[in-house]
Amino acid sequence: MHIDAHGSSKGKYRTDAYSLGGERCFAVAEKVKGGVLISEFGMERGILGQAYVKSGDPLGELAGYLHAVGVVRGISGGYARVELRNGCQDCGSGVVVRELDVVDAEKADVPVVPIFTCTACKKRFYAITDEYLSRLVEGNLYLFAEDELEERGRDKDAFINTLNEYVIRVFASKKIGRLSEASIK
Repeated sequence: MHIDAHGSSKGKYRTDAYSLGGERCFAVAEKVKGGVLISEFGMERGILGQAYVKSGDPLGELAGYLHAVGVVRGISGGYARVELRNGCQDCGSGVVVRELDVVDAEKADVPVVPIFTCTACKKRFYAITDEYLSRLVEGNLYLFAEDELEERGRDKDAFINTLNEYVIRVFASKKIGRLSEASIK
C-alpha cells in the first residue's frame, strides 16, 4: 500500500488517511528543536502516539515510522494543518488547530502532550487518548518507580486512569482545557 505524504514549504509532511486496526489514521512529521517529531492521529479519537528522533529528515523518519503500514511517498505541496472538526468548545466561533501548525515548529520544544489552540479566542486545549498514554508509558518505563510499575502490572487500566487524573490536574493549573471532542480533520 502506498501512503502519500504532502509536504509544506517548511518541511512538514502529513499523510493521507490510512487504515490501522480498522481505524482511519494519519501522521505528521516535522522538524522541531533538535530533531523530528512524528505524531499519529486517529481521525475519530485524537492523538495515538508520538515519536521524537534526533534527525533532520522528516520524510525519511515518517517512512520508517509507517513501514509496517505501507510505503510513504513524498509529494510537494498540499500540506494541511491539523484541525478539529468542531469549532472551539469555549467561544464557539474559532477553528481549533494544533499549536505546532501555527508556531515556528523548528524553534519549538517537543510537547509531551499535543496542544491545540483556538484561532479566535486563543484558548489552549489538550487532547490525549488512553492509547497515547499507554504508548508514552511503554516508551519511558525508566521514569517510573518500582512501586508504580508494580501497580501498572496489577491493573493497566487503573494505572492509565491515575495518569489521566494527574494530567488533568497539571493542565488545569496552567488553565489549559481538555478537549471533550477530538474528532480531527
